[in-house]
This record gives sequence, structure tokens and C-alpha cells, in this order.
Amino acid sequence: MKYTKTGPSYWTKDVDDPHGLLAKSKLSVLMQHDTEASRRDRILWDFHLGWSNAEYEHTSLASVRLIHEVLTDRSPTGKSPLSQRHINEGNRALCKRGYITEIDKGAGRNASRFSINWDLLTEASEGRFPPSVSPEVNANGLNLSVSPEVHASVSPEVHANTIPVSPEGYEDLFTSTRLKTGLEVNGNEVSAAADAPAAVAPGAAAGFDKCWCSYGKYGSKVASKAAWANIQNPDVDHIAERAASWCASAKPGQKRMPFEKWLAEERYDEADRKIPTVVKMPRRRPGATRRDAEIEDVEFDGRLYRVTVKWNDARKDEKKEYILTMSTDAFGQMLRDLDVTCANDILYRRVLADFHIAADGTETDKWYRYPDAANDNLSREGESEDEAGDRNLHWKDAA
Repeated sequence: MKYTKTGPSYWTKDVDDPHGLLAKSKLSVLMQHDTEASRRDRILWDFHLGWSNAEYEHTSLASVRLIHEVLTDRSPTGKSPLSQRHINEGNRALCKRGYITEIDKGAGRNASRFSINWDLLTEASEGRFPPSVSPEVNANGLNLSVSPEVHASVSPEVHANTIPVSPEGYEDLFTSTRLKTGLEVNGNEVSAAADAPAAVAPGAAAGFDKCWCSYGKYGSKVASKAAWANIQNPDVDHIAERAASWCASAKPGQKRMPFEKWLAEERYDEADRKIPTVVKMPRRRPGATRRDAEIEDVEFDGRLYRVTVKWNDARKDEKKEYILTMSTDAFGQMLRDLDVTCANDILYRRVLADFHIAADGTETDKWYRYPDAANDNLSREGESEDEAGDRNLHWKDAA
């Protein structure tokens, strides 16, 4: 097939190894044009591409905990950009959209094995893209197929000199740190960023100003313009509406996320921030001891379930993690209490538990889903106070 700058054959040009560095780079570029992909999806897609290993038949063998640990190690701040819950949900989303397939489901602390859809490039070269990636020309007349001149980062020559240096034992192909000056740091090497932000075009200035004002003019206007320039076909009305919502949800005088970071992290694509002033908690069972916990792990040995929980209300000298041993019937009742059908649906979820011991020594437990309005406002590991939402919640126990 003859190569053209914007033709479908871009996706397989010079790709001699379907599992090689260039193929992984182009697969990463393909995800950038997925209209349904969030920042979470892109982070996990790049992780699995980089973590795939020939020793394991080019699959990615990684548990949620391992992914979280690696992302933490790679982060310049030392904090993972995703919580374990978000990683679990993101893996499912990638499986649902056909990017990866979970071929071996991890049990307990054992890792899951994910196969990469390496055929995506061949399909893209034939004009067959994932449903959420459109090969059609967009409103600005730009074809979503990518030319090597525009995306220099996918050429073999560029990658030969800009392979990131990762912690020992980790194969990190895509993680890098971008500076405000337009330089990119890859391990020990500093080079000009291939896609350094351009200035805001005159025709887009009005849209930027509208959103900048909607956000309350909070942050660096110069850096915000650079972040705005990186957004393809911004929906000005939608972004302005979301910016105004975020601005209104902040407490007066409290430090919050600068507009440039808000744009770069695509916060305008997240659900509306509706922060309740009062969250009504489930009524506590009389005589029961209530605990606030997060479910970390579930194991089954063929006879008993072992549920590892992390106490959010751990007492002094009490271990943060605890293993609850349950019979099959007791575990089934727990799932029914939480209105789910399988163990995966409760992993990394916050719950409330009422533990009750009757006068005859009979122990009965009652489990509750933590109220969504409150659960959505949890400070996740790796999130700042503003990123998780300005929290001014007053808990009300109905007991």
C-alpha cells in the first residue's frame, strides 16, 4: 500500500515488529483520538503497552496493586495519579472497548493477565477504527490520521534518542515530565517537546476568554492559553459551563486547582460536582458496633472467604488492615446487603458495617454501601484536596 501523509497506511508504515516500540507508540497515538477515552484510560493504556513483555507472550501481567505501585514510583510527586478503584474501573473500560482482554483473572493477590489488541494498527491501516475513534475529517478539515511530520514522537529516529529512563525492573515507554518551558525530560535527557503547546489562535481567543472568566480567572493566563491550544475542537459552551460549576463549588478564599491544570487534566469531561451540605448515613442497628472500611481484597480457598478491609476509623494501636473470615452464606449475604452480584463489584469500595453480637453469642453483620454523595467526595490517594472536590460535608447519623 502506498504511503500518504494522511492515509490509513500511516498506522503500519515502518512497523516491522507488531509488538515493538514504534507499534506501541502508534497505538498510544490512536488512543489520543478516542473520543470516549479519559485521562485515566490513556494512563492505563500506556501502562499496559509498556508493561507487555515478550516473556509472557506480549501480554501485560499486573495486579491493581502493582499498577498503583508502579504509577506511584513513576510520578514526580511520589503520588499515583489514579486510585486503586479507578485503576480497576479503567481496566474494565479498556476491556469493554476492545483495547485489552483479561485472559487470566487474578485471584486474591495474584495478578491478572491482559492481552493487548495488537491488531488495532492493521485494522486502522484498512480504515477500520474502534467505534469511538472516527477516521472522518473533523470540523476544522483535519483528518484524524496522523502524519509523521506532526507527531514526530512516533518516528523510529526520534524514539531512538528519547527512550525514557525508568526505575530498575520497570519497562516505562511513555512516562515523561513536561516543563512549562516546552522542554521534555525523559530520564536523564532534556529535549524539545515534539508537541509543545502553540499559541491560542485569534479565532479561539474569544472562546478561551469566556472559559477563563467562567473559572474565575484563577491560575496563570499564559499557561492556561497554552493548555487551551492543546485541546482539539474545544466545546466552548460545555467547558465554560463546567468551569463555572467548579468555580461555584469552591469555598471562598480556599486554594484550588489552577485553570491550566484543570484544562490539561481534562476536568471539564468529568461529572458535575454536586457537593451536598448534609449526607444522611444509614441508620445504625441498635446495639451494633459500626465500622467504616474500604474493601481491599477478596480471596476464596474453596471453603471460606477472606475479605481484607482497611479501617478508615482505625483506633489507636489497631492495625489498619484486617482480614474477615466468612462462610459462603455469610459472604453471599454481604453481597446482597451491598446490592452486587460478584466480589469484583465490591473491591476498593468504601462500605459501612454493623457488627452485632446477641445475648446468646450469635454474631450477625449488616453491610451498607457508603452513600454515593459522600463516597464521591473521598480524598483518593494521589489527589489533592481540590482535586477530590472542596469538601465541607456535615455527616448526619440517623441513629
